[in-house]
Amino acid sequence: MVGLGKVAEDGLLLGRDGTTAGVGDMVQARRLAWELAGYDGNRRGPITREHYRVLETREDGSMVVAPIVTVAAQDGVEVLGQRMTLPGSYVQADLTLGYAATVHAVEGLTVDTAHIVATPRTSANALYPAVTRGREANHLYVVTRTAEEDAAAGEVAEAVTRNPRAVLATILETSESERSATAWATDSAAEAVSVRTAAERLAAVAEVTVAERTTAWLDELTHSGELTIVQRRRLAAEDGGAKLGPILRRIEIAGHDPRAALAAALDGRSLDTAQQISNVIVHRLTAGRTFDPVGTGFADWAPATDDPGLAAQLAEITTAADTRRRQLGEQLADDPPAWALETFGPVPVDPPERAGWVERAAVVTGHRELVGHDDPTDILGPAPKPGQIEAYASWRAAWRATGQPDVDRHEQSLSDGQLRMRVRAYQRELPWAPRRVVNELAATIQAAAHHRQTAEVKTAAAAAASDPTERDRLTREAGDAAALADTLDGQVGPLRELDRRWVGWFAHTAGTRAGADRANTELATRHACDPAADDRVTATEWAAARAEAEHAEDPHREITEHDLTDPDTEHPVWIGTDRVEVDRAKAHVQPVETIDLRELAADEPAAGDEDTVRVPTAGEAADSTRRAVRALEEIRVRNAADAAREATDEDAQAARVTYWHTRDQHTRTESDGHDSGHADARV
Repeated sequence: MVGLGKVAEDGLLLGRDGTTAGVGDMVQARRLAWELAGYDGNRRGPITREHYRVLETREDGSMVVAPIVTVAAQDGVEVLGQRMTLPGSYVQADLTLGYAATVHAVEGLTVDTAHIVATPRTSANALYPAVTRGREANHLYVVTRTAEEDAAAGEVAEAVTRNPRAVLATILETSESERSATAWATDSAAEAVSVRTAAERLAAVAEVTVAERTTAWLDELTHSGELTIVQRRRLAAEDGGAKLGPILRRIEIAGHDPRAALAAALDGRSLDTAQQISNVIVHRLTAGRTFDPVGTGFADWAPATDDPGLAAQLAEITTAADTRRRQLGEQLADDPPAWALETFGPVPVDPPERAGWVERAAVVTGHRELVGHDDPTDILGPAPKPGQIEAYASWRAAWRATGQPDVDRHEQSLSDGQLRMRVRAYQRELPWAPRRVVNELAATIQAAAHHRQTAEVKTAAAAAASDPTERDRLTREAGDAAALADTLDGQVGPLRELDRRWVGWFAHTAGTRAGADRANTELATRHACDPAADDRVTATEWAAARAEAEHAEDPHREITEHDLTDPDTEHPVWIGTDRVEVDRAKAHVQPVETIDLRELAADEPAAGDEDTVRVPTAGEAADSTRRAVRALEEIRVRNAADAAREATDEDAQAARVTYWHTRDQHTRTESDGHDSGHADARV
């Protein structure tokens, strides 16, 4: 602005923010001062948050300003109000530059171009007016790396960088509209009697109950000699001791006796060499066991206790929760939504059948209220972590009430090795993924806009320059900036396509990724107290142990027709009563060496930084394109293989069904003939 001759380089110091304001600058009043009406001919005083254009600065520190009635529009004309003189005391203490303002100060204001800074602490109510003030453009600058206000030097550089879209999504998702006191009172009353409140109360009381009884059981086992005094003291001092109670609680929710399980974990088994006694006990309690919750109501999930006071409190809480669930079930039966009709069918008219319908619906709708799930298509939502004992028990009861098969939630029945293989399966998908270029795309768009703006500024400066040499230089720089902006614009399209390729890979691997996430959750639950729970068996040792086990079982194994099949031929397909075998020699198919893209990509250098917002180099763009093309071809081949496999499976299933049908007819024919012969003999 100074270079363009629109603002004077020198001016007066604004003591409130330590800046300088000269003739042509925009300033803002920060205090209402009616006492200045009449000062040096003023018609009125300054108003808080009002914007002024500086017309004159004086040696005594005073300043002559004019209110900005309308900012420069398409015609470039700015309308100013009545002149006003501000004394030096007001300039020093209550005047600031007006180019930047809080969101409250710009409400109702319209400008040519707005530049907004948004942080994770920005509210949605503040973000909306800020990004709508600009007539021609609104530029949003999102803070993606934050640290505490008192952070040490260098700590900001070590902070995690977030995606700008994720920051904005968080601002919008966590926003809450202003509500009336009546609405708050209504919601508070409903929350007080909700299943969620009862479940939270149950969890709090259960935590106290479990802690007390676990301590008492350990003391009893110490008194009986299962634990020594030293071991008991060590167990009380260990951090892992606090996790013993929740494990026993999960055992109880699964329908087992937690007191007996704890005694069995200590009975006749030494703890003398244990470095962490709590970890050893937890491992003994959890090794090879799953804790699938049983029961359908909160009364089934209340912890057992000998304390009459706690028992009465637990009974009150569980009764309130189960009563609330029944009320929700009745309400659902009176006006069933689409998801309830799809899951449970129409509400029966017969009273006993209707009661069963309401009971199942109560379990499901009670869980939905417990976790705050209101999706009309996804009935239950994601499963809570098993560590959330009451919520997870409610989810399992609701799952059973819907009649869904357990095949979709069998992570608990998998071994540690199987779970790790699921995690490894997704890890193998990562190396061949296309580079994620969303940050580079954003940087390219921003850089293009910046250079185009630079070109416009240089062009305006060249038009205002009086020196021909200076004018030529500015014109040349403006042309260079415009050319660079055009080059960057040409890169935007390919980067958008690369981003779409990454989205395709992300969708293609969604199932593997979800399985890995569930497997990681289950592994963390199993070994939360045992950091050294990994298997220490090599592949060779495992193969030897399996061969030894099979050799020991061979004399006792029943021989079937599958054991007599020649392993060098294809598995026979039975059609009717004839056996048709595929002769592999007739196919004359030569083996084709295939390369697993996952193995190939694993040996390549890791992809470049994807989290930094920057313009990619030509080499990086070429590498990203190569990886994206390769990933697209891999997805195409996989989809074709899946389609062929589905067709083959359908043909094989049809052949099996035909065989079973023919075999059954043949069996019935023989049976009828056998019975007929006996009948003739009797005659």
